[in-house]
Amino acid sequence: MTENQVVEKSNCRFKVVGDKVNPRIQIELFQSSGALLKDAMVELELLNGTSAQQARSLVEAMNDRILGITVRKAAGENPATT
Repeated sequence: MTENQVVEKSNCRFKVVGDKVNPRIQIELFQSSGALLKDAMVELELLNGTSAQQARSLVEAMNDRILGITVRKAAGENPATT
């Protein structure tokens, strides 16, 4: 990590959203007070053919093993132009 990087962390949990045909995994952030995470909504798309039950099993395993999320953005960079 360089000294000009912005780093934010948040505890999180995962949940299944969407319908039975097209389930997605949403990341719920618990401590999103920083500018990068404040208004963020993150969803993970799953491979075609993934059932709702498979998505629920995956989410259960993720919630058991993942504690949080870290987001890094180098200061002064605009992601829309890089």
